[in-house]
Amino acid sequence: GGGGGGGGGGCLVVGCVFFFVCFCFFFFVMFVFFLLFLVLFLLYFIIVRARKLFKCYPYMKIRKLVIDTLRNIGCQPEVDKKTEDVRFKYQGEGFVMKIESNATLTIYNPWWSVLDLNDPKIQNLKDAVNQANMITMPVTVYSIDKDESLLGVHSQYSMFFTKEMSDKEFLFTTVLDSFFSAHQEVRRRFIALSDVQREDKKKDRVRIKGFACSEDVNMKNE
Repeated sequence: GGGGGGGGGGCLVVGCVFFFVCFCFFFFVMFVFFLLFLVLFLLYFIIVRARKLFKCYPYMKIRKLVIDTLRNIGCQPEVDKKTEDVRFKYQGEGFVMKIESNATLTIYNPWWSVLDLNDPKIQNLKDAVNQANMITMPVTVYSIDKDESLLGVHSQYSMFFTKEMSDKEFLFTTVLDSFFSAHQEVRRRFIALSDVQREDKKKDRVRIKGFACSEDVNMKNE
């Protein structure tokens, strides 16, 4: 009886040892797989990050060159954290510069003029913008803000820009100055169209009151 009890106790010990060894082996294998997965994940993250940095490197170089050039002409550029666009003021006017590619920049001059949507001269402003675009360097467009009931006027210009270009400061000042020429051209044509509209209204009022204008008199005399 004692021998049988001793044999049963020995099997129990062997079984416990075997179970413990299997558990340790299983835990070791799972730990190895976890480490392997972690290493592969980190390796993938590093590769993806390296590719992004490699692609962004030319962009970063151009952006730094743009910022340095703007500072050389007296601007204080700042990088927008959300869009990564370069924002700055030139002669008191707000500009946004977007780096479209490694060699293309687009300069935006948003909301440099506004007009109420209910203004009777709003069509004159639209016509002035279309006429000015025929002779100005920057392209001027208008947009409608229904919430504020405003028509806004914006200008933009795209150009090539590389580190090999000489006299970058002169290039920037020439392009930026052209925006102010566009402002003046739009305003000049808007005033001219408004003057014509005002004269037409005067003639209409004269006819309504029953008086003939000079042209009508001349035609009757003929």
